[in-house]
Amino acid sequence: MEVCSLTVIAVVVVLGFILNRFLRSLRINRYSYALKYVLITGCDTGFGNITAKKLYQMGFNVFAACLTEAGKEELVQFANNENKSNKMIPFSMDVTKTESIKEGYSFVEGQIPHGKGLWGLVNNAGIAGPVGGIEFFTKAHYQRVLDVNALGMFDVTTHFLPLLKIGKGRIVNTASIMGRLGFAGIAPYCVSKYAVEAFSDSARRQLKLWGVSVHIVEPGFFRTNITDLSLLEENYRKTFYGADPKVIEEYGQEFFKETMEVQLKKSVVIANKNIHLVRDAYIHALTAVYPYVRYYVGPDAHLFYIPLAFLPGAIQDKIFAVLSKPPLPAALKKKK
Repeated sequence: MEVCSLTVIAVVVVLGFILNRFLRSLRINRYSYALKYVLITGCDTGFGNITAKKLYQMGFNVFAACLTEAGKEELVQFANNENKSNKMIPFSMDVTKTESIKEGYSFVEGQIPHGKGLWGLVNNAGIAGPVGGIEFFTKAHYQRVLDVNALGMFDVTTHFLPLLKIGKGRIVNTASIMGRLGFAGIAPYCVSKYAVEAFSDSARRQLKLWGVSVHIVEPGFFRTNITDLSLLEENYRKTFYGADPKVIEEYGQEFFKETMEVQLKKSVVIANKNIHLVRDAYIHALTAVYPYVRYYVGPDAHLFYIPLAFLPGAIQDKIFAVLSKPPLPAALKKKK
């Protein structure tokens, strides 16, 4: 009897898994793509850029928000080469400036047929921010990262909600595994991604009443501008030597050198080159009949970081200590 019960449970679990996979594979009618409008932020490079291009190739009308003229021009050239009947509309918008967001809203609203609204908003814009210990960071360091990664996202979402409500659309927010686990050395970035997680959960539960859904994409380490080694080294150098002289002395030049030569390079080496995985998560959230609430993206996220996030904090700390093996500050070496 006990064996029979276990068999039944196993069969139910397997069938449930198969059914879930089948339902998640269903897509909205592809012939409706040409009637749908999607806005993506941070389209100059990286995830946003390749997502804008792919959605355009699929037949969606894409509003690609860029920070630079070069970013806009590159997308215009891409669309000209593709020569499709749907629209690729690059435009300028700085997510850290409310006035720019208001101007962006007016522009987008003017381009959409009356009564249509937005089908999707992909909040992709983000920066890495400074690298270093918390003693090296000032309030301004946190503010800069929060302005782009979190506060900018909140501002864009709030201003474009009228169009999303009309379209009963979907909001896709870019978080990170670092919104689940706080990594040493990048506190401002982690803080911003934890904020994205909280905002997204709150918004999802509220906006369901309006027929607007909210989805969170949590990438692991991917090779983009954010994980570019030269930028990480430059950020770390500025942060380290911009700190109080007493703090610099406390850590010492050997600490700085070892962090530059070992720790930063290690983070780049493990970064996944397959950035299309994040693009595919964005697209699934926009096109699936039954999209996920959360998307864990990358083998490292699925197999290590997300499971690690469910362990007790004390165990997490021990695992991080073994894996990262940070250099010892000069002041602690003297005490040995």
